[in-house]
Amino acid sequence: MLILNLYRVKLLGISFFILLSACVVNNSQNPPTPEEIDDFLIKAYKREFNLNITHPAFVYPSQNKRYTSTAYYENELYRIYVNDEGKTSSQISTPFLPKGDITVLTIFVNYANLNLEDIKDTLWPEAQASINRDHEEWADQLGLEAPIVKFENINLLIDEGRITEPSTSNLRAVASENKYSSNDYDIIAFIDLNQNEPSGGFAVRKNNWVKMGWFYNIDEDKVLTAEKLRGIAYGVYHHEIGHLFGWDHEWSDAKEGDLFITHPKLFGWEDINNNGIIEIFDDSPYGIR
Repeated sequence: MLILNLYRVKLLGISFFILLSACVVNNSQNPPTPEEIDDFLIKAYKREFNLNITHPAFVYPSQNKRYTSTAYYENELYRIYVNDEGKTSSQISTPFLPKGDITVLTIFVNYANLNLEDIKDTLWPEAQASINRDHEEWADQLGLEAPIVKFENINLLIDEGRITEPSTSNLRAVASENKYSSNDYDIIAFIDLNQNEPSGGFAVRKNNWVKMGWFYNIDEDKVLTAEKLRGIAYGVYHHEIGHLFGWDHEWSDAKEGDLFITHPKLFGWEDINNNGIIEIFDDSPYGIR
């Protein structure tokens, strides 16, 4: 069965939608026990994708009551869900690979009341640095010499009204006006903190840009503090850029205190097959034969 998925997500009272690519649902399986899930997924990867995976990466998020398994291989992302009835759904996508040095061009709309002229060069770079510290902390936990992902940043301000509806073309035009070519950045983050029109965020996967709005409670103090900027940076770099990496809300959502938006193994950020190479860097990840 071929289905299209449109998800309505509510973040701090703000609703937005994510359209996922088509996926295939297989209703013919018996539910696996926890002891059987490895073998079940090995067979599912072979059946659905003709991949000979021997060490599948998976989690069982209790909020979804379903196994989520992912595999990054040869620039593609393979995903399988297995519910408690043994039904599977599978999907292939082409994500922005979550590894290495990634340059993000952030474009802020310059609202006068937010003091962004100063914040762009002070509190915002510190918020961005905190994201890199998250990746450094994870690397330390794994005993790695360097983080799996490191963000480099270019920060721009544009006048209010310069972009009313972001698009690939007008965001790239702003970059060009500021002497940045597409070779100078990998991802664009458009940050429009219009407090009169609160909004969430979204990611445009094929063109590698994201948008973030003002998502804080309208009754809160509207001053941009270091804490709020950390939340905005988390929303941009972990959440929305996470979507560019391939993450969907139905994989598993982060709990309070988690470093990342989902379990790191689902981004290929663990050594699942115990060969000494993190899966996202492995030429034969997940024990693929």
